[in-house]
Amino acid sequence: MPFHDVSIRLFSALAETSVGSVLQLRIKLKQVLHFTIPTKIPHTFNVNLTTMKKLYIIICVAILTLGVTSCSKCKNEDPRARIINNGTDKTSVQIKTSGGNTENINNIEVGTASDYSSYAPGEVEFTVSVGNNSPIVQTVTMLECYEYDIVISANNTVVSTPRDRNED
Repeated sequence: MPFHDVSIRLFSALAETSVGSVLQLRIKLKQVLHFTIPTKIPHTFNVNLTTMKKLYIIICVAILTLGVTSCSKCKNEDPRARIINNGTDKTSVQIKTSGGNTENINNIEVGTASDYSSYAPGEVEFTVSVGNNSPIVQTVTMLECYEYDIVISANNTVVSTPRDRNED
């Protein structure tokens, strides 16, 4: 018997009678379809609902974690900094890194910036000398994947501005 005929006969038979129980439905389907529907559907597998919920949560967390980590532009890169001189005179800076190394950047003209330099993460000390003024010491805790602008302002004070490289 073609499927189309079976479905038409089934729907017309169900429309003619009001089925009050599963047993009545089974009897009606047996009359219409000419075969018996089993009373129990065999279980092919038995999985606990809480196990499925846990599995679902684990899969969601894994997908979310993968999505977040794959979007990072910077992956464990050393921090970097540059000196921006908005002060009143040429600036020279001595940089003591967390690893104990010392670097000097000399004669940064007013209104210019040095190139970025990378440093090991940790405490980095910038000793800034503007013209003949007393040196200013600025200590910055530098983190991986950040870049820092060490800015000498118009009144010769020093401010550090961090920026996460993953947010650019």
